Amino acid sequence: MYDILPDQVDAECERVHRAAKETQRSFEERIAEYRVHGVEARTRCHEPAIAPNGVPVPVMVNIANRADAQVAAQNGADGVGLYRLEALFMLHKSLPTEEELLEEISDTLSPLGNKLAMIRLLDVGGDKSLTYFKFPIEPAPCLGRRGIRVLLAHPALLDVQLRALLRLSQRRRTQIVVPMVTIPEDMQAVRNAVESQASQLGITEIPPLVAMIETPAAALSVPSILRFADALSLGTNDLTQHTMAAGRQNPLVHRYYQDDRLAVIRLIRLAVKEAGSALIGVCGELAGQPSAVPMLLDVGVRQLSVAPPLVPTIREAVRHPPE
Repeated sequence: MYDILPDQVDAECERVHRAAKETQRSFEERIAEYRVHGVEARTRCHEPAIAPNGVPVPVMVNIANRADAQVAAQNGADGVGLYRLEALFMLHKSLPTEEELLEEISDTLSPLGNKLAMIRLLDVGGDKSLTYFKFPIEPAPCLGRRGIRVLLAHPALLDVQLRALLRLSQRRRTQIVVPMVTIPEDMQAVRNAVESQASQLGITEIPPLVAMIETPAAALSVPSILRFADALSLGTNDLTQHTMAAGRQNPLVHRYYQDDRLAVIRLIRLAVKEAGSALIGVCGELAGQPSAVPMLLDVGVRQLSVAPPLVPTIREAVRHPPE
């Protein structure tokens, strides 16, 4: 057994402290940048975001609740690019019913009228859990049963959401987003489940299914995944984490978790190229960085989805890309 000397402990603590300060400084720089450009951007936030080449780029919003949707509406969002259902499920003490889901999702989206709503199926497992749902203990949770893997293992949990979203699609423009797709069989199973539930409900027109590309395996399998998906959404937070083998909340590996690294950009470029005519958007933090917008548009991304306060700034970055 090796003894750890006190000075080694002190040195490691100092490294952690420096890494945490570096992360804080990075966020403070982004906040300062937003404040400088935010005032002017908000005056034009309801104008179309058209890139210099004449291509319109929808700037969507990531939301978790009605307050987010209200800010999004005020800031001119073109729709919801990612509605995370986790907060809704966490507010309940037991699994919400189909009726509860339908009512609460509709209420959350109401400030945005009939603008497109891309709603992600419950994404739990890994670092996210529910108090009323028992998850197995796993040696590497972030590489284990999470996202769609959890839902496919518990069909009742998947079906209640699909039924609510299918009914919602009869009222408003809706797309169903599938989290943590890794292999084509993930999307095939979801499509089969959607078709089964639609048949039971007497619904003949199924809303588009969107596969989230969050792993290198998914980025390298785009043509096969698109056999069962109608569109793709690049979740660059997890894509970076899995590509760089660096936890995004771990300050010890902060210098590895960088979503603009060449390895990540090459995967994005490949995914967009192989998606062909299928719509592919970005909903990770990379989409909310004005400096990254030119690169994303250059590789062929045609839809961005960001946090509600960032919508005006990113719309302006589309119109006038930063140097």
